[in-house]
Amino acid sequence: MRRKQIIIGYAVLLAALTGWGLPQSASVLPPAVVERLTDRLPAAITPLPMSGDIKILPSFSATRPFVDRRNAVMLGEEPFSLISIAKDGRSLEMAVPVKPDAGKYTNRWFRTEEVLGKVNWKPEEYTTACQHLLYLNRGKQAVELIGALEKDTWCVSLGTVVLGKVTYRLLQVHGDYEACGVANAARLFLAREAPPVKTQAEYNTRAAELLAEHAYRQGRPWGTMKPALLTKEGAFECAAMASDFARYMFGTGLYAGEKFTDPSEVRAGDIIHFKSHFIAVVFRGKGGQLHTIEGNMNSVVNQSKTYYSVKNGKIYAGGKPQEFDYGRHNWGGKVER
Repeated sequence: MRRKQIIIGYAVLLAALTGWGLPQSASVLPPAVVERLTDRLPAAITPLPMSGDIKILPSFSATRPFVDRRNAVMLGEEPFSLISIAKDGRSLEMAVPVKPDAGKYTNRWFRTEEVLGKVNWKPEEYTTACQHLLYLNRGKQAVELIGALEKDTWCVSLGTVVLGKVTYRLLQVHGDYEACGVANAARLFLAREAPPVKTQAEYNTRAAELLAEHAYRQGRPWGTMKPALLTKEGAFECAAMASDFARYMFGTGLYAGEKFTDPSEVRAGDIIHFKSHFIAVVFRGKGGQLHTIEGNMNSVVNQSKTYYSVKNGKIYAGGKPQEFDYGRHNWGGKVER
């Protein structure tokens, strides 16, 4: 009896470690997903660990799914490269950085749940009906905005992921992406729809989302030669932030709005250019106070409700009149909020 219990106990332990004999779960890639991913390998990928941690733990090999804690991999800003997938969908091989050797990479195997966590899998061909914002998962930290997809971009939607209160699509976007020293045929992105705002309520909601973005938070580094995240019109520094604002809110860019030269006309949604600086006006309030966001203000992002104002046909910054060049209207919103 004692020997039988030991054998049963060993079998249960082996099943728990390897997944043998267990029903398919969120930690196993369905065959249709394996097929879609395998069709475009290698692929740049940012892990979505079920634990929400900032590191993932490799296994010793595809056939030995025991955790190798000595080689834990930290999640950073660069994506890894998905090289291959085990036939049963329970483990993935990725090229990852070798720490502390900067610029060096190696291939390691990971259990699927360590990399792709809980995804509601539903693979299907997908064409973006509007602009989509792209995000980087940062483990227990906030997801971070990293780019945008144009309307009518063809890709593959692998399923959906819920992070916090937001539901994202997990998109397989085809193209050339460099990651961990590997030339990849695709990249996996978290994405959400962001069509141009059409009503005041939509404007207010989108503006609140923009101001809350981790990438645009107050004091975030945004200095010399910082490029726009969302547009490809060659905008840098303060122009990059203004360009991102126009794209995020309206799906346009830095020079898309109706040009005006009278500072008294400034309203919500405007891009303003001074002699050598761009700012974006989120709202215009009573008394001419402007709620603004700008980049490269002392080399950081600056959000302010009081620094800029419009008085007697002039724009003031910190109480000093500015040399207004022109502005561009992107939105027919109210002057006062």
